[in-house]
Amino acid sequence: MKGKPAQPADLREEMKSFFALAEENPEAYPLTVTSVAKHLGVDRTVLIRHGLNEEVKEEAARQAGERNVSPKAAERRQYADQLRSLEEKLQQAELRNRELLGRIQLAEYNARVEGWDTTKLWRPMPPTERSAPRTHPRRR
Repeated sequence: MKGKPAQPADLREEMKSFFALAEENPEAYPLTVTSVAKHLGVDRTVLIRHGLNEEVKEEAARQAGERNVSPKAAERRQYADQLRSLEEKLQQAELRNRELLGRIQLAEYNARVEGWDTTKLWRPMPPTERSAPRTHPRRR
């Protein structure tokens, strides 16, 4: 759909195929105006402008009714799943940071054992020498 103006008839056809996907796998394809617009490759305001957001809401309500889940409960579950995913990512990042901190401490310890000044370990590198003459002959 990208690159050409969105026509309501074309959008409806694409939406029907998305609705079928969402019915088969509701966890992977949530029925929200934003997710439908993202799948179609248009901005959500296009769907709203053409009044297709109501069709999305109706389809979400219909599918939720078949699963005996209200749209609000489905949305809450989606947010809870997203929160759980972000918490897992945060735990992984914290673990990675602890491992990196351990490596830094080990490097400083080894430097002290070898008699090096640990402040010199973390000094920035000096800039490279760029005024050195070329040592290779120019090829023509």
